[in-house]
Amino acid sequence: MKKIQDRNYTDYQKAFIRAVKKALKTGKVWATVHNVARSGMSRTISCYIIHKGEICPINWIIRDHCPVTEMKDGTLRVYGCGMNMIVWALDSLAHALKVDWSHQRYGRI
Repeated sequence: MKKIQDRNYTDYQKAFIRAVKKALKTGKVWATVHNVARSGMSRTISCYIIHKGEICPINWIIRDHCPVTEMKDGTLRVYGCGMNMIVWALDSLAHALKVDWSHQRYGRI
């Protein structure tokens, strides 16, 4: 995967990614599960932060840095079962962004 510095992000996107890093560190990330497949092997999720007083989706950042599939409606398809896939997606994002975080803060997602 490319590093943030190697990607062609605008200055606003880079500032937004810094806000996402801060949100991950402080546990200020919200997520929702939209759908669970019949087999239980995948979920459709969305993740958000509050940035400058507005609720902002961070799905595009997760899509760029984690092995997920973006659906037509902008949600993310996450594959796997037997664990909290939201925590997995946020943990993968934190790892990709090199953020030291504790998923224990996310007990009530």
